[in-house]
Amino acid sequence: MPAECIFKHTAPEFSPRFIEEEVGIIFLVKNPYSWLVSMFRRPHGMLLPKVDDFSVFLRRPWLTLARDNLPRVLASPIEMWNRKVVAYCRFGTAAAHYGLPFCILRFEDFVHDQLAALHTIRTVFGFPGELALPIVSSTKDPGLDLQFYRMYYSSEAWRSAFSSADLAFCLTAIDWQLAATFDYSKIEPNGGPNAC
Repeated sequence: MPAECIFKHTAPEFSPRFIEEEVGIIFLVKNPYSWLVSMFRRPHGMLLPKVDDFSVFLRRPWLTLARDNLPRVLASPIEMWNRKVVAYCRFGTAAAHYGLPFCILRFEDFVHDQLAALHTIRTVFGFPGELALPIVSSTKDPGLDLQFYRMYYSSEAWRSAFSSADLAFCLTAIDWQLAATFDYSKIEPNGGPNAC
């Protein structure tokens, strides 16, 4: 399969095909904590049986699919976040070297202000135009809307999924140097944020 047509959630590798086809790339990253909650709710591509306990989910190995472009077995879902985001950054370095348009957007920023995110994309890619309409309805749950997602992510409602032991585990498992690149902060087991 051509490099520019690989699975959208893969750990991408830069290929000369991107240069030949003049393909620009946009990656969307998500706070590792909220990403884990999302994966627990909708574990796309999970090969092991689904578990109902978030703490168990956090700590058990993750078997990858070939399309993930990762080692066959990862220590936990957190390792998948670490490896994929490292791959995005590595890809970005290569894209910048060859002058290809490239940007990484934070999911939380997109939810907060879709039009600002679109403006960033238009600027990076040199797309003309100003007219835009935000996506208001959920593409996954018809009962949810943009206002719900804005509140959910701005209030960090996903925090309620984590026990103190879960937060302690995440402190050791998340690549904090990488997470800090995107202004994601550690959450201490006592509940207080602690910037990286």
